[in-house]
Amino acid sequence: MYSEDELESGQRPPTRKRPSEMYSPKVTSKRTRYDDSTIALKKKIEKSEDSIQKLKAHTEKKTCPKSLRYNVRANIVQDEDFKQDINHIRKDAEQKLIGALTRFHYRKIERNKNKRRKKEQKMNLAKARKTDNEKLGQKLATSGQRQ
Repeated sequence: MYSEDELESGQRPPTRKRPSEMYSPKVTSKRTRYDDSTIALKKKIEKSEDSIQKLKAHTEKKTCPKSLRYNVRANIVQDEDFKQDINHIRKDAEQKLIGALTRFHYRKIERNKNKRRKKEQKMNLAKARKTDNEKLGQKLATSGQRQ
């Protein structure tokens, strides 16, 4: 019914890529997955500062947010010394975790401030170029009128 050259199903035969085609670089326009505008960076900085304030309040009260607590029960008979040791270890670990989160947010603020500063510098440089080009165009236009 079908000749040897035809396929029985309606599927296409698989196309095989040559090795040179597989490794050739493709130029694609990459879009960032995050908002890098100065307004967004400012909001991120404010959010981190708010988080630092909350973590500092927990540090002063010697508490830990409920979402960060690790409640585990030991499968052994607890005596008073064991309970005290476990509580001391737990509180120390919680305070160290809060301290680490605070340091994380400080680093995040610094990183976002640097990004925002670079973005503003780039915008100011673009504005300066634009005004320089306009001044140059005006000079050329006035010098052309004098002649």
